[in-house]
Amino acid sequence: MEFLSWLENTDTVTWIRESTSLLGYTLYLSLHTLGLVFLLGPVVIIALRMTGLVPRLPIAPLRSFFPLMLGGFIVNLVSGLVLFATAPVGFVRNVTFLVKLTCVILAAIVLWRFLQHVFRGSDAPDVAIETPRARRLFAASSTLWVVAITAGRLTAYSAYVISRTLGAVTVAFLVAIAAVLIARALLARRSHHESLPSSLAVSLKGK
Repeated sequence: MEFLSWLENTDTVTWIRESTSLLGYTLYLSLHTLGLVFLLGPVVIIALRMTGLVPRLPIAPLRSFFPLMLGGFIVNLVSGLVLFATAPVGFVRNVTFLVKLTCVILAAIVLWRFLQHVFRGSDAPDVAIETPRARRLFAASSTLWVVAITAGRLTAYSAYVISRTLGAVTVAFLVAIAAVLIARALLARRSHHESLPSSLAVSLKGK
């Protein structure tokens, strides 16, 4: 805590936090939002294919978005560290922020595994993305990102040092969101598997 208190009160961090200049807190907050857009923008495109909204969307060309996603991640990391430094003592005691941080780390790991499976596996991307493993990884990553983004927004409106009651309510709310999303993904997967026999029968009949 002594180190965090020292960091929070350094001249540079104090200027970023208290300055009315657009180059202060406003700049880093904007960069944090833009970095998230560049990181998850291509993921939204993939989601259109995964959910069946655009079933014929080719996946292989999306590999060219990798540098953009990496750049977005780096921007998010740097800007996030600066924003954290403006109130580190409060953030480490903020349950909502800790939930966000945990979900971001897990979501990034799962997303990386998903991209490796789809774009660098033995199968072609348009084939690999239809596999059960790809669907499980994408569902898990999407759920974690939704919880992380929701927690991030709630962090912005929570107290400097969040109370235990509010922290418990926040955690319960985020867990409920995660449970709903996971249940929806499992039901969609079950429906997909149940439809396979009938689809196979129609295919055989056509032959």
